[in-house]
Amino acid sequence: MFKLVSEDKQRKSTVLQIIKKSVPSGRGRKDGHRKEGVALVLPSILASACVAWAPVSERLLFARFRHSLGHASIVVCYAPTDCSPTAITEQFYTDLEATLSRSGKNDLKIVLGDLNAETGSLRQPGDTSFGPWGIGTTNENSYLFLSFCRVRRLSIAGSWFRRKDIHRFSWISGDHHTRKEIEHVLISRGKCVQQCRVYRSFEVDSDHFPVVARLRIKLKRTGQRKIQPFRPNLQRVEDMETRRQFSRAVAEALISETPPSVESMWSGYKTALNTEARSVLGPAKCTRKSRISENTLSTIEKRRKAALTGDMEEYRRLAGDRRRALRSDKRQGAESIALEGEEYLQGGQIRDAFANFKRLRLNQTKIFSQLFSADGNNLLSDGASTVTRWREYFSALLNRPLVDPPPSLTQAASEAMVDSSVPIEPPSISEKIQGNSED
Repeated sequence: MFKLVSEDKQRKSTVLQIIKKSVPSGRGRKDGHRKEGVALVLPSILASACVAWAPVSERLLFARFRHSLGHASIVVCYAPTDCSPTAITEQFYTDLEATLSRSGKNDLKIVLGDLNAETGSLRQPGDTSFGPWGIGTTNENSYLFLSFCRVRRLSIAGSWFRRKDIHRFSWISGDHHTRKEIEHVLISRGKCVQQCRVYRSFEVDSDHFPVVARLRIKLKRTGQRKIQPFRPNLQRVEDMETRRQFSRAVAEALISETPPSVESMWSGYKTALNTEARSVLGPAKCTRKSRISENTLSTIEKRRKAALTGDMEEYRRLAGDRRRALRSDKRQGAESIALEGEEYLQGGQIRDAFANFKRLRLNQTKIFSQLFSADGNNLLSDGASTVTRWREYFSALLNRPLVDPPPSLTQAASEAMVDSSVPIEPPSISEKIQGNSED
């Protein structure tokens, strides 16, 4: 599942970020202004399906994935608005075509983003790019958008599904009356799309609504799946009856075998512990308590319903209540984690205590530095070019030519006198024993 983040207003340009639940990659402006910017987010379990990615500009991002039938090239874009000069809009579509040309000949091509253009309702007979369910008023941006789709033979997914207006309009203006369909999903194989619609129930605190498209493709991971180690449920050992049962099962498993060597004895002991722990104790349960209280969830639900019913005054009023409630829940959650850690410390459970204190740290995203080519002009994203660049760098670093010492150091070495009072023979055994006893 891909998540498009268009108009990602960050202060600095970002690159691939690995976090616990998702892997976003994107690019923003470098001058500090919170304008433009795009990103692509997908679950971390599918991160290995990404073959290559590269931020092209503040408005374009290219990524290539491997799926069950081949490769898919995805371009994330954010087009200029209607108020932008025509030259900037035309340059954007020129860059978009150049970015899409990076994809393979047989790749599934997908373009996601805020195109800031409506399709209109006038459809030419036999048009394979524009479906029968378009809407809106066309303008210069619409002409450039439709021309791009027809030249590149991309199908506008939303125009092929008959939907209600509430499932069609993806943007609402500041007056809360003007609504448009400006976010689009373009695909080179229209039959792969099973559904494409807008979901208004998402509460993302934005004037845009998410557009969700369901495709008939399955991403293919390139690496081997990591086997999670078994972690027994040690809390069950606190029960006396369970402890006796576990001890009895391990003892019976160890008595039944007579290992001939120490290695075999340790292997049998470890196997017996793991086997009986699986059958008696079971796996550890991951119980994660929600930090959001029922009152906060109720406030969020009221705000979401106000947005769906069009009550904008109530929607804006509840924004402050929601922020204050979330801050209060976050503070109370941190206090409860600290108190729980103190209880673990008082009970002697050091490991659980520090595991609890670790949760108090801020969840900082790991940002990986950008890796450029040797000339510094191209950003490297695929694995082969990255490994080659690191090999070149360390080869030049470790095979540097030897530097002659300065003349002053050479002269000082030639004039140095040998001190015969300093022993240069290796220490004897008695000297070693005497040195260890003094320590």
